[in-house]
Amino acid sequence: MKRVVITSCGVVSPIGIGHEQFLKGLQAEPPSLTRPSFFETKGCSEEGVLELVGFNASDYIEGKGLRSLDRNTKIAMAATSLALGKSGLSEEQRRKVGMVLGTMFGSMTSISDFNLESIQNGPLSVSPMLFPNTVINSPTSQVNIRFGLSGLSATLSSCNTSSLDALGYACQMIQTGMADALLAGGSEELCSLSYHALDRFKLLGTAEEDHPPPAEGAAILLLEEFDHAVRRGSPILAEIRGQANTFAPDQKTDSQNALQRSIEASLAEAGLHAQDINQFFSSVSGFPWQRRLTSALVARLLPNAKTMRKDLQRYLGESFGALGSLTLAAALGPLNDQVSNANGPEHILLGGVGYFGNASALVLTRSQTWGEA
Repeated sequence: MKRVVITSCGVVSPIGIGHEQFLKGLQAEPPSLTRPSFFETKGCSEEGVLELVGFNASDYIEGKGLRSLDRNTKIAMAATSLALGKSGLSEEQRRKVGMVLGTMFGSMTSISDFNLESIQNGPLSVSPMLFPNTVINSPTSQVNIRFGLSGLSATLSSCNTSSLDALGYACQMIQTGMADALLAGGSEELCSLSYHALDRFKLLGTAEEDHPPPAEGAAILLLEEFDHAVRRGSPILAEIRGQANTFAPDQKTDSQNALQRSIEASLAEAGLHAQDINQFFSSVSGFPWQRRLTSALVARLLPNAKTMRKDLQRYLGESFGALGSLTLAAALGPLNDQVSNANGPEHILLGGVGYFGNASALVLTRSQTWGEA
């Protein structure tokens, strides 16, 4: 199979916009929680969120036509703009690139507002201009239109593991020769419905209470076939050596086994053993008991791996389908740290488990470790 490398990364998050600012934010004090500024929380617990305070899409996206786009689309579009801006792709090369986006809720606010208006005032009362925002692949399609991408286009929604699965799907397309380069990652918006859902499941709270605060953001990465990246002289941030996803119908009894199967399958694809993994980055959100089971599994299954940034949820929060790609963006930090590169990690494993039994894993390798042959 063809090799897949990461050559660019765009991040929009509450701790920093742009990959460099995001990594700096991870080294600072945890961000303060704020009350949601653009939706009501009446009837819910009074808990804070990690919001993109002051986010203005026009600061990162050129051109007109932003007014009719919803928040999640603007977040995904801004992250894509940042990734493309650092990619070094020419206009001709960009047109051949595709997009694979993972999202748990999509544009939930647009969907609910559109439906509510039609129920309350009849179907003739809704604006046809707003309908395109109500389908879950709307952000992906709008990104393709805005940046002139004409390659493969897909939207994956697999609960909390959506962006890890989107990255895995993009890898498969490149490995099998279906594409030379794809943008992939995840995006989520804060909205009233997801906030109320967390409250109903008693999952609102602070990270100290083992309940990551609701959050929003996006991380979009440019994945390329290795030779394609080398030919155009692109710097390689990391190599994706293996990926896998599984599902546990009864998540309370099988979640740990599902994640173990994903880890073992991703290691097998990478040609690595458990003892080769130096660091483990958890993108497990879901229920508190899932995070505890994951910690126990990693301690048993990956004897040489340091579990990195146990406080990561205090920085990224419960960002649902975007969490996997945001965690990957965080993992690129130690893989490319020039100061500690000599003693830094060679192989990092990411693992995620969702609310309803999804489990995914992905293996990253420092770019110079596998050689250029």
